[in-house]
Amino acid sequence: MIAGVAASPASSGPALAEPGRTRTGLLLGAALSPIALGVSTTAIALPAISAHMGLSQPQAAWILAAYLLAQSVCVSLFGRLADLRGLRLTFSAAAVLLLVGSAACAISGSFATIVAGRLLQGAGAGAITVSLFGVVGTRFSPSARPKVLGAMTALVGIVSGSGTLIGGVVTDAVSWRAVVALPALAVLVVPACRALCPRTPAASGRIDGTGALLVAAITAVAVVLLESPSTHPGTTLLIVLLIVGALCCTALVRHVRRVPLGFIPLELARDRRFIRAGLAGLSIYGVYVAMLFAVPLILTESHGWSASRIGLVLLPAAIFGAAAAWVVGALSTRVDPFRITAVLAGFGVIGALVAGIGNGAAVPCIIGLALTLSGVTGANVSLVARVPMMAAAEVRSVATGLFTLIFQIGGALGSAMVAGLDDPLGDPTALACVAILPLAGVWLALSAGRVGRERDELEPATAS
Repeated sequence: MIAGVAASPASSGPALAEPGRTRTGLLLGAALSPIALGVSTTAIALPAISAHMGLSQPQAAWILAAYLLAQSVCVSLFGRLADLRGLRLTFSAAAVLLLVGSAACAISGSFATIVAGRLLQGAGAGAITVSLFGVVGTRFSPSARPKVLGAMTALVGIVSGSGTLIGGVVTDAVSWRAVVALPALAVLVVPACRALCPRTPAASGRIDGTGALLVAAITAVAVVLLESPSTHPGTTLLIVLLIVGALCCTALVRHVRRVPLGFIPLELARDRRFIRAGLAGLSIYGVYVAMLFAVPLILTESHGWSASRIGLVLLPAAIFGAAAAWVVGALSTRVDPFRITAVLAGFGVIGALVAGIGNGAAVPCIIGLALTLSGVTGANVSLVARVPMMAAAEVRSVATGLFTLIFQIGGALGSAMVAGLDDPLGDPTALACVAILPLAGVWLALSAGRVGRERDELEPATAS
């Protein structure tokens, strides 16, 4: 069986000059933006895809879930690969997967083929995501990273938020097939991003295949179980999945203890701040994807809006989200990022409740989505892009991957909650129920900050 990672880091080679912060942030944001469009534009195109293929709402939810599932699993896998083999390799793998997956989606004619294409797309999205954050971690000092990440996330926020407009216009003017191929645009920026990467990896060793397989299996089982309220699998299958999931979790715990520098480093598995911060991000992303999944369907089915009209009306939400990213980027050097995240989670609570209490009216839905979009773009700056950077250099890329894995499982959870509660309660009430996710995120973020402060107080005492 493949062994764990060797403890000794590889030589980092000669120091590289730090490139321009804002310019690099915008370049990295240009590469990440098409990846974000893989969710926002596809959500707008779902009614057209469903009509063309005759899909039910639960099946349509899988078109989003497949992308998020593959992205969340592969961001961890490629995070470890980046640590061991370098960021240049992961950028190259990302380009191939994105091109093949996007082509498969664009020519798909059935539910099975489009889901397969979305899985490949998601794998490429995971590879490029961890590679981009790896560039920030390897080329910039801790004090410089917030400005880079602020520029990067602001651009992603504008493009991702505009994804509703882009998706609507492209769906109406061209086809939903062009929409599902949009993530491939990231390949155009990959060569410039790849040139920023160090030539030597941060660590030496081999990939922990057993750990990677167990994490992938647990994530897949979790997503299938989350989608079960809407897909209605048989009782026998549910029992089998629960047993498989429990066995894989037990095996993973034992494996991490036996291979402390494997796919999941023992240091990260024991880090309470890391885990609670990840769960806080999960809650914020969960309510965002729930809103992004439900609001276009409500506006289409209840109000008869076209995809272009939905995208145009939701454009101010993108601007609001981009502004939130800039503000959080400026504040994150002076204010505890976990306290900022607690406030952002509060935006998600208010957004879900506004949309739910509005009972399907257009204006409350739009306001609610704007608030949740602000929460998720801000959280990308305050959490996803900062907490993994607190890890040791030799595990920083895998920390980014694992953190993003936790974060993005929230997307599957959010869409599953809305799809599962839609039949008994209806979409508006289902959205109000989803507010429980960011409400938990408020507590988790504050708890993670408290753990961090306790650790900071203990370290000087231990040193003395």
